[in-house]
Amino acid sequence: MSEPIDLLLTALALAGVFVALSGVSLTKRPSVVADRLRVLYGLLAAFFSLRLLNLLVPSSFFNGATLLVAAWLPFAQLRLAEEIVRFHAAKAVKIFTLVGACVLSVLTLLSGFVPSAAVLIGLALYQISATVLVILLLRAHRSDVSGEDQGLADTFVLALLLVAPLALTDFRELFADTPVRGGAFAVLVLVLATSHFVSGHGKPSLLLRDLGISLAAGGTLVALILVSEPAFSFEFATQLTACVVATTGLILLLERFATDRRASSGLVHAVAKVLHRSDRASLLEAHPLLSQGRLLDAHVLADYPEDTIKSLLAYSILTGQTGPEALRDATRDLLDRYAATHLLRLSIEPPQMLAISAGELAGPSLDDDLALIARLVEGAR
Repeated sequence: MSEPIDLLLTALALAGVFVALSGVSLTKRPSVVADRLRVLYGLLAAFFSLRLLNLLVPSSFFNGATLLVAAWLPFAQLRLAEEIVRFHAAKAVKIFTLVGACVLSVLTLLSGFVPSAAVLIGLALYQISATVLVILLLRAHRSDVSGEDQGLADTFVLALLLVAPLALTDFRELFADTPVRGGAFAVLVLVLATSHFVSGHGKPSLLLRDLGISLAAGGTLVALILVSEPAFSFEFATQLTACVVATTGLILLLERFATDRRASSGLVHAVAKVLHRSDRASLLEAHPLLSQGRLLDAHVLADYPEDTIKSLLAYSILTGQTGPEALRDATRDLLDRYAATHLLRLSIEPPQMLAISAGELAGPSLDDDLALIARLVEGAR
């Protein structure tokens, strides 16, 4: 693989990780999932920073330090998986993952940051084994969590299945002649998959859509180039496709985190423009997200026990993650019934709620803005 291509792909992967790390760090709703993602993204940022430095200034230290960080990635993935399914991995699995990372780290340090081929192969086998254990954990306890969390688990499983073979191509001892190393793609797939996890809206279909867009962009451009100039080699076409696919993935990440911030500010701005009217109808018509919501009145809510309705109305805004588990079941039932992501309280007496479908705009910042708007609507005439 040519060094300029490797350098470009590494830089694109690093940029993608920093975009995701920045987006998760700026979230307004702290959560354990966000904490686990920050650790995982932090390790990935360190890994690709060291790899980029090694490409710019070749050094055994940078190369060994890169492998040192790589040894801890499986443990970070396991911790994230545990939080997604809310179940601790078996003690033997934790010991294996932790001891494996420690042993590989010590071997790298003892080798003076110049690990032997045997250590590199051991790292590859360890990463494969740890990935299998994480997937088994996610699949075994998927049914123990809510529908939204099941979507996160399924998305993480799909991502790991795609990431594993891509990451293995980085091991030159195993794959010596590949025109493109897959590590950069592996991290972009992982970040694209987990970028929805903080808001709880991860789905395999979203990841497949992102990958489809990236691959279509790369394939279309290369097809046009080859039609105009068929003399290009297969290796060049493969490398060009790789660069376009990685760039498209980075653009999707930039757009995703920027859209979340724009959506929430746009909603508040729209409502602020009609505040002088002080009537509920004007507030609910101020933004499409509100005007397209479904009104849930006493007739609709009559299907639920009175105690459940009171519990629901105790919150100004509800998502599938709000309140105790018993309340979440009722909330998710309503959300699923009306294909919504949020329930906005309009009044307690008579009981009225608004079912809102935010789609990909859903996120912690949007939740905060909707909670503010709920207070305004309740106080309106």
